[in-house]
Amino acid sequence: MIGARPFLRGSAIVWSAAVWTAIVTLAGIALGTAPAALAEGTSSSFENGLANVAWAEHPGAAIAAIASIVLASLATAAGLGCAIALIGAVVPRVRDAVDAAVRPAPAGRLLLVGSLTLGGTLFALMGANRTGVPAVSMTVFLLLGVPSLVLLLVGALGAVPLLGERLLGSKGHDASPIRRSVTATLTMGAALLPSFALNCPAFGVLIGLVALAWPLGAGIQAARRLFARRT
Repeated sequence: MIGARPFLRGSAIVWSAAVWTAIVTLAGIALGTAPAALAEGTSSSFENGLANVAWAEHPGAAIAAIASIVLASLATAAGLGCAIALIGAVVPRVRDAVDAAVRPAPAGRLLLVGSLTLGGTLFALMGANRTGVPAVSMTVFLLLGVPSLVLLLVGALGAVPLLGERLLGSKGHDASPIRRSVTATLTMGAALLPSFALNCPAFGVLIGLVALAWPLGAGIQAARRLFARRT
């Protein structure tokens, strides 16, 4: 029972954070901030510009535009993987600590905790922005946005290479960190393309949760483990 106390204490912290973020999420929904924010973000000048082009009269340009968008998206995903591998090489102790915390943890729990935290933070930020008071928006951003962003970036150092290792199968364990990271980000980038091509936002949200909520959950898991060791 004595050896189980740190685990129970850490679990209580995780689930307490999940409950509080769920409360914040429900509060944001009650304030009606989510629908307005989503409606405002559905259009952009880039999309409007593409919609006004007569693609039927220029089929070659349409194909070239689609190909350039796909290649640019994949190149961005590969660059993100390189950045994660580079940062991990600069701070290997942080990367290894996150990796050690993420490997034994159930992926479903990390995804759940990360999703609740991500959703609660976004809704809280949108609710603060709706108040129209800059001081409130800045306070919520500093209290919730900055810690969530830091945990997301820290968690990505271990979660993204681990995802790439699992995607590579039997060769993943011996692969270099940059190969594992690039494999993971390229796979996630390619997985997002069908949601745009098929106009299926739900599929994009699912992939987005894997890309954002899982690393965030990994960062929370690593912080929880560090806190349990020190206490």
